[in-house]
Amino acid sequence: MLCAHCGNAFEPKRVDSRYCSRKCTYAGWRAANPGKVRANRAARYAANRDKICAAARTAYRMADPEKTRARNAGWRAKNPERVRANYAAWAAANPDKIKARRAAWAERAKAKAAEYYIANKDRITVRNLAYRAANPEKAHAIYHARRAREKGAEGRFTGEDVRRIRIAQKDKCAICRVPLKGRGHRDHIVPLKAGGSNWPANIQLLCASCNSSKGAKDATQFMREQGRLL
Repeated sequence: MLCAHCGNAFEPKRVDSRYCSRKCTYAGWRAANPGKVRANRAARYAANRDKICAAARTAYRMADPEKTRARNAGWRAKNPERVRANYAAWAAANPDKIKARRAAWAERAKAKAAEYYIANKDRITVRNLAYRAANPEKAHAIYHARRAREKGAEGRFTGEDVRRIRIAQKDKCAICRVPLKGRGHRDHIVPLKAGGSNWPANIQLLCASCNSSKGAKDATQFMREQGRLL
């Protein structure tokens, strides 16, 4: 017996068999019912449109990834406002992913910085010493900003802030009034560990002796211990 679809000879298992296999049975049914085939396809597409379109886009991108990347880059270059808006919307809807991505980036940056430091330790040391010698005020500001971060204190001051404080104190120690002659230690009036900030309003210049004696004491407490306040 010959198959009604493919024309191959086959031995039918049933008297009314017209097709040699299930595949041919389905193909024969489709050929005999084109209207139902179109209706079924339309119903399936309507119920799974997003999934079907996503699969089609993925197949298209995989077929020519270079062309896809070039087309996407061109679109982004022509539509910067839409790119920013799309990213902002995505970021607002995915804060956890943003946080994880930033944490991963920070870890990679930290690892790279550590690797670079180990490979160039001597050169970095020489460069840092030269920078501190040429920019003492900035170097002190960076040091205190790092200390403040370590202790969870807010704020930072600059070399210009220190110059203003020096002028306000007439280049004298804030406690014993000995001339500082352009030097002096940057002291936190309210210590960082006592909740003081690293903003300029909490900074004073002290001589080495007063700064060593005061340590992490509150300025008012120290002045009372020195007999300068009742």
